[in-house]
Amino acid sequence: MSAPPRFVSGQPDPPRRTTDPRATWTRHYFNTGTAFRAMFADIKTARDSVLVETYQFNYDEVGNTFRKRLIRQAQRGVKVYLIFDSIGSWSLPARLRRFPRNVRSFEFGPIKSLRTFV
Repeated sequence: MSAPPRFVSGQPDPPRRTTDPRATWTRHYFNTGTAFRAMFADIKTARDSVLVETYQFNYDEVGNTFRKRLIRQAQRGVKVYLIFDSIGSWSLPARLRRFPRNVRSFEFGPIKSLRTFV
């Protein structure tokens, strides 16, 4: 029986090596500072598409940076897809929940009012 994998805080899982240009991969981070720096760099260097799924999208420096970079890449012709959770992103003003058409965004479980919970 092999030993369970070790996870070191702040260290991403290495992507699988491939020569297939259509290949996709994911990274798992355990330190938010490391994760955001890597995500910003990946968004900036994306050539074909960016897919982001997040529970929490806030109206703060990180959230605004994400928003600007996603919009910038979409304007450059990169396909940008964003899914964010309505409850996790409750502090995001309504005007910032809307993105330009070239950013394909989806708000999961949008809350219309407190009656949603009654």
